Amino acid sequence: MGLVDLLITPYTLLAIPILYYVLPFLRNWSIRDVPGPLFAKFSSLWLLFQARQGIRYLSVDQAHKKYGKLVRIQPNHVSIADDAAITHIYGHGNGFLKADYYDAFVSIQRGLFNTRDRMEHSRKRKTVSHTFSTKSIGQFEQYMHHNLEEFEKQWDRLATQANGGYARLDALNWFNYLAFDIIGDLAFGAPFGMLEKGKDFAEVRASPDAPPTYAPAIEVLNRRGEVSGTLGCLPALKPYAKYLPDPFFRQGVEAVQNLAGIAVARVKDRLDNPEQSHRVDLLARLMEGKDANGNQLGREELTAEALTQLIAGSDTTSNTSCALLFHVLSNPHVIPKLQAELDKALPILGVPSFEQVKDLKYVDMVIKETMRIHSTSSLGLPRVVTGNGITLQNHFFPAGTVLSVPAYTIHHSEEIWGPDASDFKPERWEKGVLTERQKEAFIPFSYGPRACVGRNVAEMEMMLIVSTVFRNYEFELYQDKLETREGFLRKPMELLGLVRVSDDDAVLTGIQRLLDRISHLQSIVDSRTNDRLKPRLPTMAPKDQEKASLLSPTAYDDDAPDLESDQDPLSDEEDSPDRAREKREERGVFEDDYEDEELGSASQDPGVGLKRLFNPSKNDGKHTLTIKERRAQKRASRRHRERVKRGEEEAELVYDMEEGGQPSQSPSRNSSESDLRRLAAMRAEKSLKKKAGKRPYTRFLLRGSIVLFFLLLLFGAYKATKASQTWHAKVAAALTLSNGTSLFAPTTILISLDGFRADFLQRGLTPTLSRFIREGVSPLYMYPSFPSVTFPNHYTMVTGLYPESHGIVGNTFWDPEMQDDFYYTHPQKSMQPKWWGGEPLWVTAEKQGVRSAIHMWPGSEAHIGGVEPAHMDKYNGDEDLTSKVDRILGLIDLPGPDSPSSRANNPRPQLIAAYVPNVDADGHQYGPNSTEIRQTIRNVDDMLSGVFRGLQERNLTDIVNVVVVSDHGMATTSVERLIQLEDIIDVNLIDRMDGWPLYGLRPKNKDDLWDMYVTLKKNTEHNTNVEVYLTVKDMPKQYHFSKNDRIAPLWIVPQAGWAVVTKEEFDVEKGKKEGLVYHPRENTEIYNIVCDSLGLEPKPNNGTLRLPLKPIGLHTDDGAPEIDIPFDPPSDVLNSITSSNSSVSVDATSLASAFTSTPSVTSPTDAPFSIATAPSTLSSESSESPDATSDDEKKHSPKKWWSWIANTFEDAKAKLSQLFGPGSS
Repeated sequence: MGLVDLLITPYTLLAIPILYYVLPFLRNWSIRDVPGPLFAKFSSLWLLFQARQGIRYLSVDQAHKKYGKLVRIQPNHVSIADDAAITHIYGHGNGFLKADYYDAFVSIQRGLFNTRDRMEHSRKRKTVSHTFSTKSIGQFEQYMHHNLEEFEKQWDRLATQANGGYARLDALNWFNYLAFDIIGDLAFGAPFGMLEKGKDFAEVRASPDAPPTYAPAIEVLNRRGEVSGTLGCLPALKPYAKYLPDPFFRQGVEAVQNLAGIAVARVKDRLDNPEQSHRVDLLARLMEGKDANGNQLGREELTAEALTQLIAGSDTTSNTSCALLFHVLSNPHVIPKLQAELDKALPILGVPSFEQVKDLKYVDMVIKETMRIHSTSSLGLPRVVTGNGITLQNHFFPAGTVLSVPAYTIHHSEEIWGPDASDFKPERWEKGVLTERQKEAFIPFSYGPRACVGRNVAEMEMMLIVSTVFRNYEFELYQDKLETREGFLRKPMELLGLVRVSDDDAVLTGIQRLLDRISHLQSIVDSRTNDRLKPRLPTMAPKDQEKASLLSPTAYDDDAPDLESDQDPLSDEEDSPDRAREKREERGVFEDDYEDEELGSASQDPGVGLKRLFNPSKNDGKHTLTIKERRAQKRASRRHRERVKRGEEEAELVYDMEEGGQPSQSPSRNSSESDLRRLAAMRAEKSLKKKAGKRPYTRFLLRGSIVLFFLLLLFGAYKATKASQTWHAKVAAALTLSNGTSLFAPTTILISLDGFRADFLQRGLTPTLSRFIREGVSPLYMYPSFPSVTFPNHYTMVTGLYPESHGIVGNTFWDPEMQDDFYYTHPQKSMQPKWWGGEPLWVTAEKQGVRSAIHMWPGSEAHIGGVEPAHMDKYNGDEDLTSKVDRILGLIDLPGPDSPSSRANNPRPQLIAAYVPNVDADGHQYGPNSTEIRQTIRNVDDMLSGVFRGLQERNLTDIVNVVVVSDHGMATTSVERLIQLEDIIDVNLIDRMDGWPLYGLRPKNKDDLWDMYVTLKKNTEHNTNVEVYLTVKDMPKQYHFSKNDRIAPLWIVPQAGWAVVTKEEFDVEKGKKEGLVYHPRENTEIYNIVCDSLGLEPKPNNGTLRLPLKPIGLHTDDGAPEIDIPFDPPSDVLNSITSSNSSVSVDATSLASAFTSTPSVTSPTDAPFSIATAPSTLSSESSESPDATSDDEKKHSPKKWWSWIANTFEDAKAKLSQLFGPGSS
């Protein structure tokens, strides 16, 4: 057998995965005895899977509880849950390097966070470290103060406009807006404007010259963190991520690109506006920085560093603020102490200054306890062992091993924090209670030279946010648990509650509050003026003073004597040790930076470098030292001082959230020892790289096997998502489109024609709607949900959930838990949020930064989830159809976000949902075949014509998607089709009755339920027009109507065109004798489709259909499924009936028989409109199986034989297309 023959045998395919798993295990033989999950010893896929689920930190924590302090979580990665290992792995001077985990976070180019080279990191850190020094961050307070005032303004507005003074909101959203606006102000010279607009919204540019588009920055940041944190477990997978079948990876890659585009847009805006150059902010400092060749930073590197600060300074603060609010409100003993301290320190409401709050001890303890119990970075940050290896926990780890210390596990260790480690207890931070070990084990900002450079700014920001929020507002919490998900950071999902302005604020007049703020701002200005009057650069020549800025290295160096002192004369006695430790930590960082700088030159010319270190040139006294030389002398003199053990916190250190922080505990050493050790580490690192270079086969096998593995096992699934990927790519590419005069984001109009029967389309009354169907996309028919009445169906359409899931199980029903009735005709009761589960479209849209306008849609007035649509029109049954057209087009005509006349409180919506009740109302009053209903159908068609004409006049037919749906149809009933309830059951046994024209029964005595069921079954066994179901026994599965306590336990379900009535409603026997006329009274896919049309991420729901769709049939009798439904009376009979004649909606069987269409939307560039023409031919208010005619009956029916064959073939073809992609069948 030749080599080629061997390579193409099945044995090769078997050998590749074996080699992929076995080689890493053999290569890491030295850690084979470290316990851990079995799969983790052979593959990184175990850790990747945990990260994909957003639970990596929990899985690692559980593994430590099971296996001990050493756990192998990847073939070459050991997690060490030992606080003593922190200084060894992350501390100063150990030479450990960042692992390839950080390669997954590189987008534009490497920045301060993800650079792995020590020399490069040292250069980048010097560029920004001075900006975040204690001396410099005072300049940032003015920007924080401005955005906190806008935050306060918005919350005041919400609280004062709410009924009862309490406003329902998702606090996480507002903390996100605040954090993004603050970092936008600090880093780029202007806030994003999220607080003012009340939405997640940011400009994106693919390149500086590319046209602007817009994206939800917060959502983009979350997705980017999740996908990067997952791919970091297997960085070799990153180039192929967008090809994986899981949309999580594709959407994550898009998010990485969009987030980079946000930084590109902000940097471009700043560089194009040089008048902002006077600002003291991060971008100004970066623009002063130098690259490796001593030149100014290029645009790419500048953008990459700005992106690093954007990421680090937004999510971390908002996550911590949200977690803090939850834990404080969940622990009643905390908030009185917190507010008492704030009331005493801040007699005046408003945004305080940092000077007022920086020494508030209980506020500080609450913040620290939050960062302990909810570490935003909870995973163990991986480091590569260098040099001769290291021994930890009595185990030797050779060079090349990856080690990490899991922050979540350390912060929740009962060994360190006591048996109450999982409790939120700020008092543990009191002086005398907190132990030295606990101080050292507290690593929310990580530890060492790669720790968070923005710690000082973060602590100032948190103190100001907490003081502002708890001094000015009171809260009520609406959830018992804080759900979180981990990407790179651990992020809360939401925080729902009520907020209102504190009582004492009510006594302040607007003038008093304004005067207080003016006085406060004046005090800040005065203090800064005094600071500017102090001589900051006494040793500098006038020429140098002109060039120096407050943030320049020269200015910082002249403050260096402050860092040498262990005592701060401005601090009180209690705080001075902590601040002294902070200053010593700053010295340690700068010493490492300096030594890296010296080693860099030594590596280029070892002889010269060593000469300089051991034989420094002597100053003859005549030569004037340069600033650089004076700085070198100062640091060189400090290198010989003993490095004492560092305390709890570091001076330079929340934004990067990436690395490690406190200095090594090694004994003091002189300059030569330090240099030689570092040179040895560098040689070891080079040696590792050379060894790695000698093993190309390992990389080849690793990457090749991964590609082949996924191609072989996931090819079919990838093809299945190809159509979806194409659609989402189109939506992403069309974030904004122009109609020639204005930019429009993707916009969708959803119109519901209540009670519109599908066969109304065949009456020649709807030329507009018929043309709409031909030009758009419309499946053959649509199933309403059961029971097919207005409120359950309309709420199903906007949530994608069955009624049993969202809780609106009828137009009327009883809730046994709340002991209350729901009546759709009683808005004061039915529009309370407690009834409405799930998340409707407008809430999904608003949460993701897409503004919505809801016109009379059932449920829109209920304030669901604490989120209101941007525009909400209450139900008005007297509104004419012309007014609806004007309202819809008026919303389209509102100024867009790019317009100068745009207003935050009156935005142009991207989602418009309108409810049209006219057909249903007139159908009930006159009957579905009456002359009156024919005119109503014409009027509704004219209304749609007005909408379409208005879109054409505005050149929006290729931009705006339109979806037309209906909830049910109608069938005329008669006295002969009524079932008297009293004839089939003893109504004295019934406690409550739900629904109509079907009935749900609740017995007075639960023990009577079975007897009632048996009686009903017996009394209806000869009547084929009615079915009886016991909810828990034989309710048809296709109804999805059994798993909710609001659903009555016993149901009587009539056939289509029939109804169950009580004698109180209508006496059937009397009606027959006297000739009286009776007067009665799977759309889960719509939610996903509308979400897709707007580029929204839908919440989990019962729908499965996603865009894009394609036409699969026309609304004709030939395409309608067959079902036995009573025909409407002849038209001559109907015309003889008076205007009091009525109709009853037909049951769920007609859902199947309906040649209605599932609402659908095409790409904005594919078709002018997309169709979802309403309802079933006859839709329902009672219910039967959606497939009343069996396949066997259809097959043997002579008339339907060919239709059955054709339909069966089409079904098979559709399933093959879903599995393997278009064209595969």
